[in-house]
Amino acid sequence: GMAVRSDARLQLGDVSNRRITLYNPDGSLSGEWSVVPPFATPLSMVVDARDHTFIRYFTGMISATEFNTALSHVGPDGVPVDKCSFKALTMERR
Repeated sequence: GMAVRSDARLQLGDVSNRRITLYNPDGSLSGEWSVVPPFATPLSMVVDARDHTFIRYFTGMISATEFNTALSHVGPDGVPVDKCSFKALTMERR
């Protein structure tokens, strides 16, 4: 995922390295946070008006059509605030 924060910094979800990377408007690196637990894959990211980040990630398969996901809430400073899990979401086969 990608978002522009209220201070005009670009926030990118780095799937390969399981982190959030921040860039200044001039393109220089501003910082990075490791926010995804080991063995989890980030699926999407949203940033609210107060620069709180919400990350949804895949945590494992239950069966061929069911999987677990979780949601992490990270504060503007990169410190985790809260986390919740969602069990057994079902994929539709088409």
